Amino acid sequence: MPIINRQEKDEVTIAKANRQQALESQYNQHTQPLKPLHPGQPVHVQHPITRKWEPATVESQCNEQMPRSYIIKQDQKQYRRSRKHIRDQGYHEIKLQKKKRH
Repeated sequence: MPIINRQEKDEVTIAKANRQQALESQYNQHTQPLKPLHPGQPVHVQHPITRKWEPATVESQCNEQMPRSYIIKQDQKQYRRSRKHIRDQGYHEIKLQKKKRH
């Protein structure tokens, strides 16, 4: 089994960190942060099975351990949903207007 000295180990660690940073940069190249939502704001939530967007209202943001999750009120029930499954109601109004034009 080859013996790796401390300097070689440090070089490998630095190379690994550089590669991870390059991959993260490439992955995030076309992403954009989602706008925060506010309590009482009308939104649309994607149904987990049908994948259709249904109207709901934001109740609150979850705790610091789940910064991208929100408590949503829909049909008198509360659900926790990730921000990627929640869209501002204005988003759907814009899409409907575009469809009507075509």
